[in-house]
Amino acid sequence: MNISVSKGHNFTGRSFVT
Repeated sequence: MNISVSKGHNFTGRSFVT
C-alpha cells in the first residue's frame, strides 16, 4: 500500500521508494 503523495514519500511521512 504505497500512496505516492510526494513521489517517494508516503502519507505517513516515511520515505518509500515507489
